Amino acid sequence: PPSDGSERRQVIKSKIMAIGKMARVFSILREESERVMELKSVTGDGKLPYGTLALGAEGIKKAITSFEEARRSDLENERLPPTRKEVDDVERSKAIKEAIQEVDDDQVLQEVAEVFIKDDERRKSLKETVNVNL
Repeated sequence: PPSDGSERRQVIKSKIMAIGKMARVFSILREESERVMELKSVTGDGKLPYGTLALGAEGIKKAITSFEEARRSDLENERLPPTRKEVDDVERSKAIKEAIQEVDDDQVLQEVAEVFIKDDERRKSLKETVNVNL
């Protein structure tokens, strides 16, 4: 009977291995079924492109990828044009940036601004002096 115990262990081990293999088969079937459903959903009409199943798992993956790329491309191409307000906002922003750059680059204007700033500072200082003396 020692061989009886080892046979029993071997039978149990074989059953466990068979269950593992079946679990793997069902997992692969579920994944492939999900891919087919995904491909059907991205095609838009709920049908698989002709010959896709014959290409196998890799063919289905490639088809899903190509449909996703085409969909992203279509979204960009089907985008609505900008509204008049959006165009005006962009143009206004661009004009303001250009004006600021021109002012920053204009040395004469910078010197005039410095004179005004110094003059304004002198007036404030003079006002404070007058207010303190009152």
